[in-house]
Amino acid sequence: MIGQAFAGARTAGARLGAWWALVPGNLRGIFWMLLMTVTFLSGQVVVKLLAPGMHPFEITFFRCFFTFAASFPFLMRGGVSALRTSYFHMHALRGLFGGLAMLGVFYGVANMPLSSVNAIAFTRPLFMIVLAVLFLGEVVQMRRWAATVVGFIGVLVILRPGSGSFNPAAYAVLGSAMSYACGHVILKKLTRVESASANIFFYMGAASLVTLIPALFFWTWPTVEQWVLLGLMGATSAVGQMFLTFAYRAGDATVVSPFEYSRLLWAGLFDILLFSVWPSVWTIVGGLIVLAASYYIARHASGAKKD
Repeated sequence: MIGQAFAGARTAGARLGAWWALVPGNLRGIFWMLLMTVTFLSGQVVVKLLAPGMHPFEITFFRCFFTFAASFPFLMRGGVSALRTSYFHMHALRGLFGGLAMLGVFYGVANMPLSSVNAIAFTRPLFMIVLAVLFLGEVVQMRRWAATVVGFIGVLVILRPGSGSFNPAAYAVLGSAMSYACGHVILKKLTRVESASANIFFYMGAASLVTLIPALFFWTWPTVEQWVLLGLMGATSAVGQMFLTFAYRAGDATVVSPFEYSRLLWAGLFDILLFSVWPSVWTIVGGLIVLAASYYIARHASGAKKD
C-alpha cells in the first residue's frame, strides 16, 4: 500500500517535471523571481514578529551569524588556500558597510511599515550611479543622471523633511541603501582579484563582527519561540537566494529582473493583511517615483550592455 503510494507520487512528480520543462524559460524565471520576493518579505515579517521582544540589532547579528555558519562548510570545500587574501582591508571595509546596511534595514523593518522600508530600499541603484562615477570611473549619460535626480525626488516625497513627521527609522533605511551600494562598489573591485569563496567568507565574517558590537548593548538570550523564529528567518534567506538563482538560471536577466519590483506591491499587501497598516499616500507616490527611476536605470544599463 505504502509502496504504491510512493510509486504514484514518483509518477506524478515525473509528469509535473515534464510539464514544467515545457514552460518557456522566461515564464519559469518570472515565477521564481516572484517566489523570491514573497520569500524575502516573509523574512521581514519574521523580523517584525521578533522585534517586540528582541532588539533589531540583536536580530541582525543572528541573521549574519546564521548565514555565515551555514555557508562555512561549503566555503571550506576549497581548503584554506582558497581563503588566502592580500586584500583584507577591502574585505573588512565591505563587511563594515554590509553590517551597517543590515542594521539599518532591520531597524527600519522593526519600526516602519514594510511598504515604506522597501520603497526607500529601492534607492540602492540611485546611489550606485553616483558611486560608480566617483570610484569606478564609469561614464553615465545625462538620461541616467536625470533618472537618478527624479529617484531622489521620490525619496524626498516619502521622507518629507521639514514636515514635522521625522522618522529616524526611515533615514536608517536610506543609510542602509547607501551602505549596500558602497559594499557593491567594493565587491565589483574584489571580484576581479578574489575568489567567490573568499568574498563570501570575509564578508559574512566581518558583517557578523560589525553587527555583534551594537547587539551586545541590547543583548537578551532568545526564548525557545524566538529561536524558532530566528531559524525561520535564516531559512527564508537561504530559500530566497535559491529562488533567485533559479530565476536567473531559467530566464533572461532583462526579462526576469523587473519583477523584483513587485516587492513593493507584496509589501503593501503584507502590511494590510498581516498588520492592518495601510500605506500612506506619500509612500505610494514617492515609492512609485523611486521604482520608475530605478527601473529606467536598470533597463538602460541592460540596453547599454547589449550595445
